[in-house]
This record gives sequence, C-alpha cells and structure tokens, in this order.
Amino acid sequence: MLRSAQLLLLLPWLLGAGTELRLVAHRSETLGKREAVAWLEAQLARANAQLTAAGIQLHLEHRTSEAVPLEVRTKQERHSLAVHAPIDGDLHVFLVKRLANIDSKGDICGVHWRYRGSTRSLRGRHYVILSLPDALPDTMAHELGHYFGLAHRKEPDNLMTSPGRADTSALAPWQIRRVQAGLRAALRSRALVQRAVRK
Repeated sequence: MLRSAQLLLLLPWLLGAGTELRLVAHRSETLGKREAVAWLEAQLARANAQLTAAGIQLHLEHRTSEAVPLEVRTKQERHSLAVHAPIDGDLHVFLVKRLANIDSKGDICGVHWRYRGSTRSLRGRHYVILSLPDALPDTMAHELGHYFGLAHRKEPDNLMTSPGRADTSALAPWQIRRVQAGLRAALRSRALVQRAVRK
C-alpha cells in the first residue's frame, strides 16, 4: 500500500510523464526457462510497484547465453559479467543459481555490482546479480534502489534495509526523490535511455 506522500510523487507517472526503461535479464541457457521467466516476472512486478512512485516503469527482455555462469563465487567472477553489461541505455541484471558472499562465508540474495577491474573499456559499468534460489520477493527492487543511488537503512519497514526488512517495506518519500535524481543523471549521461515499448 502506497503512503499518501508517495501518491503525490506518483502524479507525474499518472499524468503520463513517466520513464519507461528496458531491463535486460541475462541467464545461462542451462537455467530452466519456465522457472527463471516466472521468477523474473514476479521480481519485476515487485520492482515496478516500488519504482512507479519515482516515475519509472521497467520492461523485461530475456537473453540467454552460455557465457553467463550458473555460479558467481569470487570478485573476479562478478567483474567478468561486465562484458555482457554495456553502457547502452538499458539496465542489466544477471540471474544465477548461486551468488557467494565475497566478504564472509555463505551466499547472498543479490548485489548491485560496479566494475572496478583493470580493463579501461569496462570502467563505469554497473549491474545487478540475483540468486534465483536465495532472493527474497523484493530483492530486485532492493538492488535497483542501490543502482539509483540509495544506501542501506535500518528501519524494518524500509525497502533498503538488509537483512530483516518487512514484507510490506517501501521507499520513503526522500528516497523516491533521490531515485528520481539518480534517474535524471543517468538519462543526461545516456547511461539509461527511455524506450518506446510496443503495446
């Protein structure tokens, strides 16, 4: 349920001033299509429910490739995905079966990752990696919050709290404004481009 302050911020979208973006979801060809597609569409619906208040509507495009690994365990393996995430106006998300925590033992649900390797042509690329078996229903929304410039919070009802946020967590009005600022910067730089979606 959107709060009244969020509804006010939603007005530009209701009046037709929203921004439609393409989210390209990359996965291995060996990852089950039916399971992956249904899971991604559910994640996308939750992300759109959160980001609509910022005037953002995401549309999903699926891409499969054997170059996308089933498991991402190291920093280098996270960096290796940058070649598949060009700065081409789209958001890039990678779906894997296992995403290891590189700071401690165990696995994590998802991560917003910035390439910081030595290849100059890949610098500036950033993308989201999601673990299909481990992600919460709103993990994509949470990681896209990081993509647009939001940091972690501690309030249990806030989407950017991790771990331990409530199922009904949402973005605060000031966070929505920050997402809008991040979107404007990305559009100005052409890192993101509004896409005309065929109906």
